[in-house]
Amino acid sequence: MVLPQSRNSGENPAKYADTAVPHMLSTLRGEGIHQSELTAKVVGGACMFGTGQSSHIGDSNVDATVHALETAGIGIAARDAGGNMGRRISFDLATGLISITSVGHPPRTI
Repeated sequence: MVLPQSRNSGENPAKYADTAVPHMLSTLRGEGIHQSELTAKVVGGACMFGTGQSSHIGDSNVDATVHALETAGIGIAARDAGGNMGRRISFDLATGLISITSVGHPPRTI
């Protein structure tokens, strides 16, 4: 996702936090997965653009995503979000573990 709020734009629902989470849950329901079976891990949302209005977009995305997950009753099992460092992630579907690497920081797994 790129922005926190769609403001009813009608664009791609995966582009906005407030529509991406419900869209994902709808897709999963279509595959027979129930929300009660889900937990989330929130990763990303770094401040990558210095200072100014756009510097808060990462925090806003994280806040909107967390709000959408909480509204849907999805628990958050782990979180590595915010800050000012970019992340590279690898998600292991078999274990549910996310490996995170960032320049100047040791690798971590959540």
